[in-house]
Amino acid sequence: MSTRVRRIMVSITMIALAGVVVLNAARRTDAQWPEHFSALAINMGDMGRVHPGIVVDIFVVRWSTRVEKHRLLAAFVAHGPDALREQLMDTPEVGYLRTPDNRAYNLYFAWDEPASEGGRRIMLATARPLTFWDAATPRWNYGFTLIEMRLNYDGTGEGKMSLTTKMAVSKNLDLIELEDYAHEPARLIFMP
Repeated sequence: MSTRVRRIMVSITMIALAGVVVLNAARRTDAQWPEHFSALAINMGDMGRVHPGIVVDIFVVRWSTRVEKHRLLAAFVAHGPDALREQLMDTPEVGYLRTPDNRAYNLYFAWDEPASEGGRRIMLATARPLTFWDAATPRWNYGFTLIEMRLNYDGTGEGKMSLTTKMAVSKNLDLIELEDYAHEPARLIFMP
């Protein structure tokens, strides 16, 4: 291969990489930083009993990169929840979640994408289980918590947590999500 062809190929590669960096940086540039979400956390519990709700504040200071997302996904697919937790611990913080008792949980993953029905779908992960509900008995002890949020255009919506629902890889093999989102009894109701 000639020197000229190599230079052209290197230039094309550099332009493509720069485009990826710019596109990743441009994701959600319209958002105020940190982006704040406020939710009422409700545990529906056993047999339809509703346990009192508490207000949870979520602050995202940056969105996770595609590289971080794929690294976490690969760890989960190859080695399961323990490997995912280890990868979370090796990932820079992206925000935090605060409960009324001033307990803070660092977020190590925050992913924002358009929802199929409109609005936004946001996935968050802590590196330890949430413990602000005495009434919620975790069925799956992953050592971390995955939160899935589905928000309308006005910022209202709902979210679910991996306290009692198993995690799975999405159908398009692109993201870890809650396996049975519709039946998760621990709910977050988001307010604008």
